[in-house]
This record gives sequence, structure tokens and C-alpha cells, in this order.
Amino acid sequence: MKTGIFGGSFDPPHTAHVQIALMAKEKFSLDRIIMVPTGQPPHKETAGEIHHRYNMCRILAEKHGFEISDYEINKNTYCYSFETLEHFGQLYPDDEIYFIIGGDSIKNFGKWKNPGRILELCKIIVASRDEGTVAAAADAEKIYNTKIYLLDNENIDVSSSEIRNIINGDGDAKGVEPEVLNYITENKLYR
Repeated sequence: MKTGIFGGSFDPPHTAHVQIALMAKEKFSLDRIIMVPTGQPPHKETAGEIHHRYNMCRILAEKHGFEISDYEINKNTYCYSFETLEHFGQLYPDDEIYFIIGGDSIKNFGKWKNPGRILELCKIIVASRDEGTVAAAADAEKIYNTKIYLLDNENIDVSSSEIRNIINGDGDAKGVEPEVLNYITENKLYR
């Protein structure tokens, strides 16, 4: 079985996240996608309230046929990607694990904790945003003697920070699915 692990802050989750997951599932014949909202990412000062981010991901997971995991949000400490991948490797020892990351992430991959271990545990799919992403993936392939798989996501131009700013400004949130926008509105998030 092929399992795609798709982690992130998802603050909030948006249509580009959904498109990337669906495209990865189709292109690489993944049997399932597991969304893994992070608790407190080691590379960010803050992230929105954990239970709200989890609930928004759950809404999208149910709508699009993904699974969702609370593994990272239940940790009391920072959660590193290699730990998450070890967790899913133990849960699904017979699965081929694919780790879906964004273009910005591959550019900083060498700064991650235990990048070599990550590559032992999974195959990496990168949502390629620009030429810099493609170059960074090629560099990672040379440095780590591995194959990085690129997902041509046609430069989907939506970001969580832009959506938070839009919601905070005038309530118009293109890029957020209606069910997630309803959740944001009902819970007065990003105000």
C-alpha cells in the first residue's frame, strides 16, 4: 500500500493544500493521504490554536476522502518530521511511505533535523512552485544521493498567511473551501 503523509501548520488549510494532496494521490497512485496538522512546529514561533487547525483539517479530510492524524498535536514537545515518519513507519510497516512537502520546505531541507533519516523512511514528493524549488530538489538529490519527486502543481498561488490577512481585513477568503470558511466565521478565528 502507498501512503502519503501530508503535514503542515494548516493555519488555515486551504484549496491549494487539497489540490496538492489530490494531485499527489493521482500522480503517484497513492492509496491514501493522511493529513498531519502539527502541534508546535520547531521552525515557527507560533501557530494557531491546535484544536481549531485540527478541526479544519478534519472537515477537509472528510470531504475529500483523506485520513487525519492527531499524532503531532498530541505531542507535548516539538515534533520533528523524522519522528512523525518513524511513527507512521511503525504503524504501517508494509506500506511505502511518501512525504508530501512544499517548495519552501525543500529549499531548507538541509537544515531539518536528521534529513538523512527522513530519506531512509520515505520518498519525498515536492509541490514545485518555481524554478528555485526545482533547483533545490536537484541539489538535495545530489547531496543525499536520492530521488526527489516533483509534483507540478501549476504554481497554485494561495498561502495561509494571505488568507488570514484577507479574512482579518474584509471576510472575503478566496482559496478557502466554504465549510472551512464557515468554521472560521463561527469560531471567530483570525480576527
